[in-house]
Amino acid sequence: MAEQISILIPSTASELDEARAIIREYVLSLGVDLSFQGFDEEMLALPGEYVAPRGVLLLALVDGVVAACGAFRPCELPEYPGACEMKRVYVRPAFRHFGLGRRIVTELIERAQRAGYASMLLDSLSHLTAARKLYASLGFTEIPRYNDNFLPGVRFMKAALLASAPMYSIELAGPEPATLGESPLWSADEQCLYYVDIAEKQVLRLDPASGALKRWQLDSEPSSIALVGDGVLAVAQRNGLWRLDTASGAHTQVASAPFDSTKQRFNDGKPDAQGRYWIGTIDDARAPEARLYRYANGGFDAMAAGITNSNGLAWSPDQRTMYWADTKAHEIYRLPFDGASGTIGERELFASFPQRAAGQSLDDYGGRPDGAAIDAEGFYWIAMFEGQRLLRLAPDGRIDRELRLPVRCPTMPTFGGADLKTLFITTTREKRPAEELAAQPWAGCVLKVKVETPGMRAHVARL
Repeated sequence: MAEQISILIPSTASELDEARAIIREYVLSLGVDLSFQGFDEEMLALPGEYVAPRGVLLLALVDGVVAACGAFRPCELPEYPGACEMKRVYVRPAFRHFGLGRRIVTELIERAQRAGYASMLLDSLSHLTAARKLYASLGFTEIPRYNDNFLPGVRFMKAALLASAPMYSIELAGPEPATLGESPLWSADEQCLYYVDIAEKQVLRLDPASGALKRWQLDSEPSSIALVGDGVLAVAQRNGLWRLDTASGAHTQVASAPFDSTKQRFNDGKPDAQGRYWIGTIDDARAPEARLYRYANGGFDAMAAGITNSNGLAWSPDQRTMYWADTKAHEIYRLPFDGASGTIGERELFASFPQRAAGQSLDDYGGRPDGAAIDAEGFYWIAMFEGQRLLRLAPDGRIDRELRLPVRCPTMPTFGGADLKTLFITTTREKRPAEELAAQPWAGCVLKVKVETPGMRAHVARL
């Protein structure tokens, strides 16, 4: 029989005594003296600053037994106007397999959003790495010191709270990191996710339900993949377009690369609704010599040029607009698209982002556009490489929503799951600083997050 989990706000004398007991147990587990925070006074005055509507104190119960706690209180600071501070989050050891930490923190964030706070702050001791991973998965990022907590190794974090935006919970789709994950592709027939590891020259298949992962080793870098049908994938590699039969492992070349593969390789690519495979390139020296190719009727045609790093391919739901990005230029373009003929018109700027200035901290940099996906409402989701975020752009180019991520370098999102309401996000750890990887253990992994609006089913390539 499943355990009954409930969350309550302690109000009676006995419930407040239970709250004091678990919070004291939490502080004892830390092994530190919190007298500088006025801890004893806080316990006597409970709920004190945690009283609604500007604060809250929560207890989580499992079969009627207090198992976890958490709270937030106002924390107005000049540098963080409209902020609250999360405090006293703790799960008793006997209950740490119920997901109570995530449940408590999510509940606190949602209540803080409803209370109208702009952001939530917290501090955490250096050895509480599991807690910080949880906070990072829920949108918290590290910030400079904001209070008088000078305990050794204390870390400070902040999450933006947009009261009008839904709360997203970022999770691992699979625990094994790629070196350079890219081109996530959902197979509705198989209910699995395909993607590539460019650096390791691999195509991978992840079963999100079981976590099972299968790999196919190739002889050159794969950059994008497309469904062909019956377990067959089209694979754009440095040395051309290939056909991979995932059942037999047969790997046969369809066409040679239409460029000098010693200087360039294929990059982002997708088929259109008619099955023509559009694939852009990237120059190894990052010269502005990349092109966008269309594979159809047995051959490649160069369709556009004049950029450095081809990315961000997607089509509007009505198939009348193609989106295309140049990562190095920090720009996304919109092009008229004729599905009948497979031709494109002149590109126009759809969105642009500030380039990173010399010496600018990554924490102050919004990133550059990488891979993208379109949802059923025609909104364009773009991975912002080095920006630690996804953006949802409206059809007019404005930022509709920002989704903060626990890794610095997302590479591409795609929609999947039975209802196409799960965003799967590939990421990279290639050439990242050691201190960044230590702080972001999910780098290179595939992430997932539930969203409200479904995506579009992947088009099938015609080889």
